[in-house]
Amino acid sequence: MKSKGILFFLFFYAMIMMTPIIKAQQNGFDPKDPALIQKYAHYDFAGKFAVKVEADEKNNYYLVDFSGFKDKFEKITFMELVFKDDIIVSMSADLSKNGIWFMAPLTNPEKDMLSLLEEFRKSALKKAAGMTAKEKEAWLKENDKYK
Repeated sequence: MKSKGILFFLFFYAMIMMTPIIKAQQNGFDPKDPALIQKYAHYDFAGKFAVKVEADEKNNYYLVDFSGFKDKFEKITFMELVFKDDIIVSMSADLSKNGIWFMAPLTNPEKDMLSLLEEFRKSALKKAAGMTAKEKEAWLKENDKYK
């Protein structure tokens, strides 16, 4: 009987101790959080393409200005370049928004990540400039995952 009481106490103690760990894992950065959306709804990029706007104990979070892309082709080309990269991760799937969220581990310097995002932007624009409207349309039929 005494061993059942000890087991119950140990189980109860373990559950209490695990609660903060579970909550910490659930309280991560969420770009769908209404307060965060409101905070950055009308963000002034001041002419910059990408800015680091948030950070936590593991990652830096970047907001990228998609309003400068002329069309869906440029946006999707940019996203394809991000997906091929193994450092920066997209956190947004709605390409109709002007501000798109990305994250990268803190181990990667902010300056390097901003340069990489800018490099992707330039590559997307260069690819777009080298293609006809018909070629872009055909490419989108094959590569548009945002339908």
